[in-house]
Amino acid sequence: MSLALGVGNRDAAALGRVMSPLPCRWFGEPLIPSDAFGVGSSSHSTSSARFGPCPPLFRFDGCWLPPFFPMLLVGVFSRVPGGPCDEVIWTIRLIQRLCTLCGVRRVPAVRVVKVPDAVAGQPQVRLVDAAGEPVAEVGEFLQLLTVRAYSTNTVRAYAYDLLKLYLFCEEHGIAAGEFTPARAVEFLEWLRLVSSSRRTQRLELGVVTGEGRLLSPKTCNRVLAAVSSFYEFLIVSEQYAGRDNPIVKNVDQAAARVPDRYRPPLMNARRQQPVRRVLRVKTVEPVPRPMPNDVYRALLDELRTRRDLALLEVMWEGGLRPGEVLGLQLEDISYGQRRVTVRKRDDHPRGVRQKSRRDRVVDLWEGRALAALNAYVMRERPSDVDTPWVFLVGGRGTRRGEPLGYDALVRMFARAAQRAGVRDAWLTPHSLRHTHATRMFEGGMRELTLMTRLGHATPDSMKVYTRVSDPEVVKDYRRAIGERDT
Repeated sequence: MSLALGVGNRDAAALGRVMSPLPCRWFGEPLIPSDAFGVGSSSHSTSSARFGPCPPLFRFDGCWLPPFFPMLLVGVFSRVPGGPCDEVIWTIRLIQRLCTLCGVRRVPAVRVVKVPDAVAGQPQVRLVDAAGEPVAEVGEFLQLLTVRAYSTNTVRAYAYDLLKLYLFCEEHGIAAGEFTPARAVEFLEWLRLVSSSRRTQRLELGVVTGEGRLLSPKTCNRVLAAVSSFYEFLIVSEQYAGRDNPIVKNVDQAAARVPDRYRPPLMNARRQQPVRRVLRVKTVEPVPRPMPNDVYRALLDELRTRRDLALLEVMWEGGLRPGEVLGLQLEDISYGQRRVTVRKRDDHPRGVRQKSRRDRVVDLWEGRALAALNAYVMRERPSDVDTPWVFLVGGRGTRRGEPLGYDALVRMFARAAQRAGVRDAWLTPHSLRHTHATRMFEGGMRELTLMTRLGHATPDSMKVYTRVSDPEVVKDYRRAIGERDT
């Protein structure tokens, strides 16, 4: 094959045949070779007059490329045997190969980027367009979430959810202000067909096509909820011309008639009506799977440090979330009263945060968690480090004495499960919390007291454990089969 450094009229025609059906854009305008490079005419003055001595880049399939790439390839295009389809295939493969060799990476038209040196009160991510300029309305929305003390992970999740909205709008050639309820229906269809570029966070089943793993129904509903909140913000800030939210909501009459639905204490203070989004994907409500005793003992047998044993024992006996146990400080442990205090903190060096916004006291009277904590603090925890955090990185490495983060806890748990031969999709550190809640509920603890112990905001969150083992259902079942209560 030979590469031509210059182009003539015949090669320009070949370039036009090949490039015209491709997804090439010149800053929003179709790429026309005779206009872009000054070919197809007696001189090359068109390119110089329009773009100056330094021609800009053009986008091919999400990559920014200098215009000399197609100029180099023209000699190949005009000599590729076959019809236009063969030329297009050769074009795509050759340009992608040159992108790889030259280190040109794919840059999406709209993307989420990290904000370097973000100060307190500013979001750590932003949504930018193809030119790298921030999307103003999304930036204002993320700024509002940040000042309202939303967690960093929540703000990041909103940014990636809104990224899907803007990718949809760009693909359909509309602006965010032109997103209507009719477009919302198309957006839901688009979400159900778009592939996810992220790795799966759990070893669970999912729908996979030739393009990759599809978004789960729960993810689609979360994206729709984020888009709905975003347009509520635009309506309040008078940045959206429509009167109503494009994600339509209706009053849920069935939920309003539920007798045991949670209601605020003062019914005459404010009337609340449950609403339901019209656009939503049906999801499966899974039942929590408590960890069997033999599986938990197998995990404990594979732990190699006192720190790991204390972590699992506190979560199993106290029902603490991973962020709550990693955020414990030495002052939170009360050995005399046999309890730990879970406090809301935002200053963990590894970004660990507590989900609940209210502090609570968790009693540990079973005798195993506090004993494991005491053994770790007295015998294994680095004593030459001046830090209040309980769980630290041990060993002799450079990270010795640093507070433990989420990733370390998840990796430790996965390795222990792998060594014990019990690793499964549902077996995660959070499953220890479900195990504790199920044990307490089956042991006779009332829903309201268990809600306080677990740190849930409403009794509705406790309904999931009644599906595991409801005493009233068991009692009626035993009566139905003729068994007497003992």
